[in-house]
Amino acid sequence: MDLAKNKEKHYGEYAFLAGIGIAVILALLSSYIPDDAIPILVAVLAILGLVVGFTNIQKDESPAFLIAAIALILAATAWTPIIALFNPLEEIGDLIVGILAVFITSLVAFVAPAAFAVAIKRIYQLARAP
Repeated sequence: MDLAKNKEKHYGEYAFLAGIGIAVILALLSSYIPDDAIPILVAVLAILGLVVGFTNIQKDESPAFLIAAIALILAATAWTPIIALFNPLEEIGDLIVGILAVFITSLVAFVAPAAFAVAIKRIYQLARAP
């Protein structure tokens, strides 16, 4: 039983690393990625987020993870006007804005499904508890 849990934990760790890696790659190379490939990559991020949420976050980690996920999603929303301040910097500003915007959006596309999975697991655990 512990061996199976350990394998699940490793899958979750690999999914987490892959999700962060894809978010970074999307941010750095988004202008070179074909437009029709971006929805596929975002779907992969969402699937990896679900894998992380269902396999990697344990019951005792749920509250901290959910708070961090909520903070990330709210911070991503707050970053939008801040990122816009880089626009007057001309070309370098456009580059920074593009990279930051895609990275933050990619992180949210990865973390939100993970938070959803953790919340569903936790709600199920609470509902079945005596």
